[in-house]
Amino acid sequence: MLLEGKSREHGTASEDMALGKNRDTANTVQVNLDFWITVRISQVGKMWSPSGVFWLFDRGQLEGVRKIWVVEGLRDRLEIYPDEVEEKKKWCYLFSKVSGQLPKHPVVSPKSGLIFEQELIEQYILQNQQDPITNEPLSSDELIVIKQSPHQLPRQPQLNSVPSLLSALQNEWDSVALQLFQLTKQLDDTRKELSTALYHHDAAVRVAAKAIKERDEARKALEDLTLSISGQSVLPLAEEDEAVEDDSSPATQQTISGSIPDEIVSQITDANNKLFAIHKASKQKVNISAPLSQIDQHPRSKPFKKLISSSINTGSQIYLTSSTGITSVFDIQTSSVVKDDLIPKNKHISSILKHQDQTIIGFTTGEITINDIKLQQYSNQSIIKLLAHPSLPLIISVSANGQYGLHTLSDEQQQQQPQTVFHASAPSGVTCADIHLDGALIAMGSDSGEIYLVDLRTGELASTFQSIVEGQSDAMELHALKFGNNGFWLFSAVGDGAIEVWDLRKGKSSIIELKNTNVTKILTDKSSNLILSLSEKSIELLQYEKSSKSWSWKNQFELNIEESDFIVDGVLVNDNENNQLKLEIVTSESSIIGVDLS
Repeated sequence: MLLEGKSREHGTASEDMALGKNRDTANTVQVNLDFWITVRISQVGKMWSPSGVFWLFDRGQLEGVRKIWVVEGLRDRLEIYPDEVEEKKKWCYLFSKVSGQLPKHPVVSPKSGLIFEQELIEQYILQNQQDPITNEPLSSDELIVIKQSPHQLPRQPQLNSVPSLLSALQNEWDSVALQLFQLTKQLDDTRKELSTALYHHDAAVRVAAKAIKERDEARKALEDLTLSISGQSVLPLAEEDEAVEDDSSPATQQTISGSIPDEIVSQITDANNKLFAIHKASKQKVNISAPLSQIDQHPRSKPFKKLISSSINTGSQIYLTSSTGITSVFDIQTSSVVKDDLIPKNKHISSILKHQDQTIIGFTTGEITINDIKLQQYSNQSIIKLLAHPSLPLIISVSANGQYGLHTLSDEQQQQQPQTVFHASAPSGVTCADIHLDGALIAMGSDSGEIYLVDLRTGELASTFQSIVEGQSDAMELHALKFGNNGFWLFSAVGDGAIEVWDLRKGKSSIIELKNTNVTKILTDKSSNLILSLSEKSIELLQYEKSSKSWSWKNQFELNIEESDFIVDGVLVNDNENNQLKLEIVTSESSIIGVDLS
């Protein structure tokens, strides 16, 4: 930095004091600078201000190079006394703006005009791409290298005297003062940014709350309108069946008869909140650390020659109905066959359910009985599935033509008989169904590859998923459905040998290809990280890999059964042992087989 000097006749007392001395003002030179600076005269041996940055300038009339110290943010003028100028040139010491030390490789930033250690400023530019003082864009190519003197650098002053100690302490105090100023400035800027961010966050929360409120109001208005329209179009049972089967009715619309009573809606909502809290707090894990490759079979029982239906209740009892209409009950805990007098001999039994000590039976004719009490019939096709609410005395029935109903059990204390409180129809025929572990949703799989999710609090369709497997037809029948125990996965057996995993949170799915086709049932462990796919004569094991967040096919286990026999049902009875899974398998010839996978 080149500065031109000129003489003046006088200097004020304050200006003289800025140099720490009283001088004769008749022989002084005034130099105009951008910043207030103080000359470091070698004879005086003092430096002022905490900046730690030295600049070079040419006095013009005066010979030699002087060493000065820049103080940022202040503007004044500099006085230099000619009587203190050495006639011969002296190499000055330049201190880095970043480190405050004497730089070995000094460079100048064209943005701020300050001197830095080359290595430090290049590291700063690499991280921030800007000048550390002015924050203007800066690259390493713009730095100006300062040529150094070939003379040896002077030694640092030894702290062996009181003046040198005071000078060192003054330098340290100046550095601390500058650092405190910078930190205070940064703190003030951070406070302003935080205040702005909090303001934006508060505004966003208010907007979101308003949007949620408007959504809830719109949803309630739509629900009231739907219930109002449904209340005006309730048909008698026989007429409703004819209306459903009429070809003029749209095949993609849902038919609803009546509405669910408010008392039951409140019970389902309260139960859903409690079950959700319980399941969220529980952390289920399965001790499967080694690959499962071995299968052991243990024949349990074979009560009949031919089986027409099987039903498994909460993993403890298996109901087997023969072609002659006789039903046997296999107790999994005792591995024995027992008899239930509440189950009549009937060839039309399609599904049996035991819930809260009451026996519910569905028939191929569409009839439903609870403890021999016949309920109002809403369908004339087979009841393919009876679902029990996880904690309430409620039953959901699903028929093959897509109609479903909600039923209450008998209550001796309240002297209430079982009854059908609500029934509706899905857009198409149904092949399988399951109920969510929180008790507020049921899923029904159609013969066209669609999955219908029904909210039991309204009885209406909450969502519809369409299953599409690459290379297969768009219209594919769903063979099995299973809600995951984690609450947000839904597994479906779709098409020819594929498992589709739906994420209910996102409405997206992933396809897992299987080795075999004709999947009859899907089983999952308590952690929902394992899938057991039951096909005609084999069991396929799939596992979720947390590291890759994807499903992978692990192994296939073949059952040793008759050529004419095949798997129709099964249940996972034990997944608590290390590297072992225990199942009970039901075949078409009524064989019950215990299976150990290890």
